[in-house]
Amino acid sequence: TVAPPVVLAVDMADRSVIVTIGLSAEAVYSFDHRDPLMDISDLKWEIEKASDIPEAEQKLVMGERMVGNRESVSDLLASCEGKVLQLTLIRLSPEWVALVQDIHSGRRKLQDID
Repeated sequence: TVAPPVVLAVDMADRSVIVTIGLSAEAVYSFDHRDPLMDISDLKWEIEKASDIPEAEQKLVMGERMVGNRESVSDLLASCEGKVLQLTLIRLSPEWVALVQDIHSGRRKLQDID
């Protein structure tokens, strides 16, 4: 099950980040972006603290590509055309995340999954 997408907008002028949930456009998170060393993993951690969406369940997409955890928020801001960087947060199901973590850790094997 995939939850509605969360839209994340970063205003380059104010360096603020605003997270809204899918079609409702309800703001669930915002902060002033002042840390030039912040990467996407840090941003996901901030989103987790503010919204209770675990970092492992978050996938951020910019345009048509998934954003990597080690990408710099400042670099993404600098590469964006216009004043707003828009990212879409896709929330993975907890069951899917647990399954992937179990396979990665060796607790489960891919061939044993129905």
